[in-house]
Amino acid sequence: MTMSALTPFLTTVLLVFPGANSDPTDDNVPDRCQLAINAITAVQAERVPPPAVQMIAPAFEGLKKEDIELLIQHKHNAVAFRAAWERQKRQLFVASNKRPSGTDEQKVDRFVGVLEGRLRVGIPVMWHDRVQNAYANERKKAITFASGGRVDYHMTALGLATAQPLHCSILKSRDEASVSFGGRSFTLPIELVSRLKDTDATNVTIGSHGDICLLLGHSNPSATILICYDTKLRQELWQSRLWGIGPGLFGGIDAHVGEIVCHDEQATVFGVSTLGAYIESFRLKDGTAAWRFATNDWRNVGGYLGDLQRKD
Repeated sequence: MTMSALTPFLTTVLLVFPGANSDPTDDNVPDRCQLAINAITAVQAERVPPPAVQMIAPAFEGLKKEDIELLIQHKHNAVAFRAAWERQKRQLFVASNKRPSGTDEQKVDRFVGVLEGRLRVGIPVMWHDRVQNAYANERKKAITFASGGRVDYHMTALGLATAQPLHCSILKSRDEASVSFGGRSFTLPIELVSRLKDTDATNVTIGSHGDICLLLGHSNPSATILICYDTKLRQELWQSRLWGIGPGLFGGIDAHVGEIVCHDEQATVFGVSTLGAYIESFRLKDGTAAWRFATNDWRNVGGYLGDLQRKD
């Protein structure tokens, strides 16, 4: 789809989808930059990835190098991170024409540096390592996120696996679950953990912030649900669905890894599998999605779904 063909569709999206108001300073950017800003901000408030996500990739692919550098400075995290990833993605495809795999670690660090500078937190090691091992598949026009090593999952007592260190555990006691993580212990209703399994999650990642305990349910290749529980008040505060890398994608060579970082009154989920990497941030007080980013724009890129279906 050409940039000229995109223009009327993006105008329609701004009228239909909430959360589409752009930065007040956007009047100073070229029209092609405004198309990219609109494409990413128009979808942010939706409950599930809308059809409009198909407009994101062509909008960013139409940008010049100087446009990308400009948008990396945009105040909306989703815009800045997508622009930083566009710069990184182009470099990966250039590298793919020079060598079969691997990438320039210094250039990857530029992408990670944008994330760390904006979020003011350390990027989870497993997520960083997978992004650093990413390489371009020229034939599929896709990016593959290799693990670079085995992901060590261990099974908890409730039938959900975790890749967190062995000192992280979940034990069952009657109608409660005893969760140990980071030197702290929490008691949760067993129903919360059971609900993760009801979403087809096979794995769990635990996070905490003061008296708040967070449970992330996920499987390969993406996360499904984030539950927030106040252990002091002994009540569930909220649950939110994650977009991950988008619906309808299955499999991948390497296991999905999900981690939770709490900062600035937000719970930010970092997830990555063979098919893509993503970051989603939720307000701790109510679970509202603050912003979302995915390297594949929540689309099936490279025909992975079709390949897997033909093998079944």
